[in-house]
Amino acid sequence: RGINPDWILTTAKGKRISDTDGVDTLLLNISPFCPPNSSGQTYLDYWKETMFDLHIEDGTWDGVYLQQLLDRGNDLIKGISYKTKVDADYNVNQKKDETPPWIHEMTVASSLTMLRSLREKAGMNTLLIPGHLIDPILAPFCNGMTIRNFNWGWYHNDGEKEWFGEAQWNHLVNHVWELEDILLDPAIILLEA
Repeated sequence: RGINPDWILTTAKGKRISDTDGVDTLLLNISPFCPPNSSGQTYLDYWKETMFDLHIEDGTWDGVYLQQLLDRGNDLIKGISYKTKVDADYNVNQKKDETPPWIHEMTVASSLTMLRSLREKAGMNTLLIPGHLIDPILAPFCNGMTIRNFNWGWYHNDGEKEWFGEAQWNHLVNHVWELEDILLDPAIILLEA
């Protein structure tokens, strides 16, 4: 089993969109425009089948940790937060014509599709825990959340005390308590400092 090279998200000029911090994180085309592989599967089809078959079906694992399940466009896409159009060729037309609002909406829709289909196949007793702080859109399908860089809001900017941010940290804790009520039981909250 493997990832079809045509599923990797590229710019309009065909350059792969990836993490530049030395970690080889490639974004995959989760849109309805994702080209099918030789078996007729898009990346979402492949993901649903593989996630269930490799990690849940035989009962070896109680659930899965979903590292890149997002409720917005990925931050690796340059300009996703401030440009009117970004260079992420989801519709595979080799034009820089995708807008951040469309990408955000499509990402949420794809994440919900992934969660719903996995819940449908795996049932309610399988733990599904996303790798990012989630919001009320995804929480009802999950058993938990990961709060990455939990202490960042307390002392961000490499621990410089003049950047002390108790209010930021307090907001994060309050947000977790709000989400805790809509997570599926058993609810697990992972703190990553």
